[in-house]
Amino acid sequence: MTGAGALVPSHAGQLPLTMRDRALLPRFYTRFGPSGSTSHTNLVYGTVIRGEVDVDALRSAVGRVVEANPELRAFYSGPDQDPAKYCASPDVPFHFEDCRADGAAFKAAVRAAIAYPFSLTDYPLIRVTLVRRAPARFVFILCAHHLAVDGWSIVMFLRAISRLYKSDGPASRPAVNVPDYLRDRQAYLDSDAAAADTARALAWLTPAIPALRPTQPTLFPSPEEVHRLVRLDRQAVRQACQVLGLSVTEVHRVLFVLVQHALTGLDELGFSESHPNRPPEGLGLYGFLSDDHLVRVTIRPGDTVRDLVNAVNRGLDHAREYEGLPAATLLRRLYDGPPLPRFHFNPFGVGANALRLGGLSIRHFKTMKAFALTDLTFVSLNADFAFIAMARPEVDGFDIDAVAACVRRALALLADPTRPLSHGWLRSGWAA
Repeated sequence: MTGAGALVPSHAGQLPLTMRDRALLPRFYTRFGPSGSTSHTNLVYGTVIRGEVDVDALRSAVGRVVEANPELRAFYSGPDQDPAKYCASPDVPFHFEDCRADGAAFKAAVRAAIAYPFSLTDYPLIRVTLVRRAPARFVFILCAHHLAVDGWSIVMFLRAISRLYKSDGPASRPAVNVPDYLRDRQAYLDSDAAAADTARALAWLTPAIPALRPTQPTLFPSPEEVHRLVRLDRQAVRQACQVLGLSVTEVHRVLFVLVQHALTGLDELGFSESHPNRPPEGLGLYGFLSDDHLVRVTIRPGDTVRDLVNAVNRGLDHAREYEGLPAATLLRRLYDGPPLPRFHFNPFGVGANALRLGGLSIRHFKTMKAFALTDLTFVSLNADFAFIAMARPEVDGFDIDAVAACVRRALALLADPTRPLSHGWLRSGWAA
């Protein structure tokens, strides 16, 4: 939710939070604040579009989505004021550049779109750029401050644009009164029920503290981050899905747990996982209303692949019982340190296949790093690929190449659900 998320200031030179802000600040703003709210904390999505784009129709689609959703027109208002201000009659945050036959201008336009700095106290906190590289080749870049959107919001925004491109249909409007929702949420967080839920969650998570604690503080964005798009054996993934009765994302989650086990050598594993923290009726609601599940998984000697799948499912079911509790609050209560979990699983690819414009050919355009706030971030994409990012070049002696090899080796384990997990092979064999 843009207005609520925009309460969070950044480093020195930015405005401090007031007591009024703190009272209204949604406490599910966890993994990114406050160090993640600098003027350059941008989420960027890019695609290459082949075919003839109707620029005016695309501009109109962007404008109609922004007009229909006030959260996309919000910005941080400053201390001692309302938590957010909304621009009533905004200019459409759409920029078009025609760079045909000028390679230098094209590269400069793309770089500028990706690195676009936002002022947190001014509209807009979102910007769409379309750059023409050739008569039938364009690059589409959506750049938004993380206070305005999250990964779920990007997908929703792109789908809304796709739906309205060359269409006279109405733009979607949020079905939830955001201030009412935040007040209801705050009332729960201040209640005895939330205190009891917190106590139960802490008791359940305590054995996984070593896996949740970061090995060292991580800056945002990390200057040392390394990342890799890991190609998977599509047939092996589909076979694992069929044999285990899992979706691709669920198979990826099991691979991630196996990799975490290999890196740490721990039997009590813990990780965070993104989930949308929106009210059910608010499916059209844009903005930063997401939080993390904190999941604990126990691996016991003699466990098989099937046992591991069941353990992961139990851990997720248990974590969902406490999804109303801010992950950062639980982590701070578990140990005295940065509220950043060591391993993070992201069950969706940001914007993957979300932009569909008529019969135009659209493919991914690499724009920026994913900003690994944790030691290892695993993003589930599809049967062919997964994305991994590490906040540092090495984690527990494993570099990015070794982790990618771990993912591929773990996939081979899933072919036989009755196969016992070999602790020695997982821990030492992969490192070799």
